[in-house]
Amino acid sequence: MNSDIDPVRAQYERWPYPPPLGDDLEKLPQYLKLYENLRNFTPRFWPAGKPREHPSILVAGCGTMAAACYAFVYPQSRVVGIDISAASLAFETNLKNRHRLQNLTLAQCAIEDGASLGERFDYIACQGVLHHTAQPAMALGVLGNLLTQDGIMRVAIYGKYPREQVYALQRLFRIMDLDQSPESVSVVRETLSILPASHPHQAYLRGAVDHTTSAGLVDTYLHGRDRAYTVPDCLALVAAAGLVFQGWDMNFDYHPDGALHAHPSLRDRINAMPEEEIWHAMEIICGSIRMHEFHVCRRDRDPAHYRIPWESDQLLSCIPGHCVDLVQAVDRTGARTWAIGRGTLPVIPLTPAQAMLFAQINGTRNVRECLAAAGISGPNVMLLDAIRPLLRLLWCTGYGVLCLPGKSREP
Repeated sequence: MNSDIDPVRAQYERWPYPPPLGDDLEKLPQYLKLYENLRNFTPRFWPAGKPREHPSILVAGCGTMAAACYAFVYPQSRVVGIDISAASLAFETNLKNRHRLQNLTLAQCAIEDGASLGERFDYIACQGVLHHTAQPAMALGVLGNLLTQDGIMRVAIYGKYPREQVYALQRLFRIMDLDQSPESVSVVRETLSILPASHPHQAYLRGAVDHTTSAGLVDTYLHGRDRAYTVPDCLALVAAAGLVFQGWDMNFDYHPDGALHAHPSLRDRINAMPEEEIWHAMEIICGSIRMHEFHVCRRDRDPAHYRIPWESDQLLSCIPGHCVDLVQAVDRTGARTWAIGRGTLPVIPLTPAQAMLFAQINGTRNVRECLAAAGISGPNVMLLDAIRPLLRLLWCTGYGVLCLPGKSREP
């Protein structure tokens, strides 16, 4: 791609993104935590176990830091980072040399040209990139062809509803004939500073993380090309790319079990809808999903390697884990009850029976063993009825995982 005709490449040559934070990753522990997700989400990506101990990684659209961060956090994995911007790759190269990242390979390459890499990967990270491509479905399909058969691609693309006012301001700045010069960035910064408190964009500004930098302002308000997606748009994009939508990274935002637990009538009404409509309904109710983050796989991947057998006796052999604590709470009547939560995570009430079962989950027992430890026995159908509501609650809130038979993991 020629920077004279491609506005995205031209932008990132002039304004590398994200703005580099320095050349010492060891001084950025909070930033590095973002790259722990490959490890933390392993049970969601590969509930039957990773394809290999140290998966190969492609960072598609690596920007100034992402590929080096993956190589630093996963030193035993082979990491390849590609980007269209030579300026961004120069910062990645700096980090590679500074930290002697022998496991990292960098290449200037558009993701649409990914086939030129000539290899396949167990894990592809494509976050914050597809929504800037001219043909997102084609680009996603190219990356899908680079996956191993049990490989996973993690995708992050703009959510439509929170960006409505971003696009209104983009139209304003086009009317004002702004470009991507420092002078135009100053106009953007001044405009944002004088928006009245009642302006509908203020909610977006309160959660903005990169408006303090010129590169961040350019990326948000002066970008040469971007689009945003609803839940149905995400699903259509994946289908058009010839891939399979495997799941959301954060189920809490797409299911009513957590956000609407205090409104059981509305929760149950939404839960009675088809699954894809549930996701869309919750996207609208939430209204603040700035980035849809989900994972996809190849069509020829065996569903038995990643689908949870909710309606099968096989569920009894799955191994549940969780990332929350069992706590005591007080309900609306003032009575003490059991609940799950941790830190800033919302507290969700459990029935006494669910609390008893939850206490048996330790990341090593399978479902049948958890039931036995709670003193529950009987025919399989009764066992499933006893524990499935709790397991689905944990799954739909993102508070728990289920590893397929033979695997164990404590998140």
